[in-house]
Amino acid sequence: MSINVRKQLGNFIGEFVEYDDNNNLGLWRNFMRTKVRVDVRNPLKRWKKIRRMGGE
Repeated sequence: MSINVRKQLGNFIGEFVEYDDNNNLGLWRNFMRTKVRVDVRNPLKRWKKIRRMGGE
């Protein structure tokens, strides 16, 4: 994933702080580790659709 997508997802959840670059070293990358600042007084967001280039 590009840094732009990481920042957009982090800002959707709360406020993007940083991304763990060491997360990309392994073979199994089913998740990305991102640090986000979240205001716990607000409810968490549940859904975010992500589209790849080409419309998938």
